[in-house]
Amino acid sequence: MTRDLPPHVRENRRYWDSMAHDWVAMGERAWAREEPAWGEWGVPESELEMLPDDMSGMRAIELGCGTAYVSAWMTRRGARVVAIDNSAAQLATARRLGQGAGEMAVVDVEKGTRNHGEAGQGVVGEPEAEGGGLEGRRGRR
Repeated sequence: MTRDLPPHVRENRRYWDSMAHDWVAMGERAWAREEPAWGEWGVPESELEMLPDDMSGMRAIELGCGTAYVSAWMTRRGARVVAIDNSAAQLATARRLGQGAGEMAVVDVEKGTRNHGEAGQGVVGEPEAEGGGLEGRRGRR
């Protein structure tokens, strides 16, 4: 299915898959944080207030989620989160770290599929659940 993707999307996937191992340790540290910390300097969430303290009942989407640690932070605050990325290798780390994380769907852009329930269950092949296909582009990093 990768060959059906536009060349720039295939190259983007190749690039992030090839260096996904470089992000594992940082992802593990970020998932383990009690308080989110942002950016290269690890500015605490309490200083920036980028996320509401209580996200109960909210829906959120993280495009270009990588290891999905921001999705984890939002899930812990009560949000129902969809984490989307183009890198299958990054999503493998996200699924591993997200086992038992709560209600978070991890989505592979290429397959347009997601898991339901807890992160870490893997992609189960249910495209277009809840009324529409999923599409995304990696837009940061």
